[in-house]
Amino acid sequence: DMYNAATLGGAKALGREDIGRLCVGAQADIVVFDLQGAHLGPFFDPFKNLVLAGRGSDCRASYIAGRCVMEDFEVRGVDSKALQVQADHQFLKLMESHRHRAFGNPPVESLFHPVFPWAG
Repeated sequence: DMYNAATLGGAKALGREDIGRLCVGAQADIVVFDLQGAHLGPFFDPFKNLVLAGRGSDCRASYIAGRCVMEDFEVRGVDSKALQVQADHQFLKLMESHRHRAFGNPPVESLFHPVFPWAG
């Protein structure tokens, strides 16, 4: 019931014939999950295991409108390392902005403390 609600039922609710199924003329959005992770627990029902314990990192491949956008756990055309560097830079900029909003403009290190002092 959950599977049908998420596919054909959702398409019917939207009045769409081109989604919710794999057939000629449909959009063909497909996601492939790796169900080998220990976090998924004892393997009983692939759908239930995925819904109850799955996470984004279990996605192995994704196809949108029949076009492969993710393969072997990597989004095509995306430099993950460069994105991480950019995210780190943006986070540091955000942290620094807190200093300017705090009374007396204290150093960032005095506003945020790591759980383990040696990790900072």
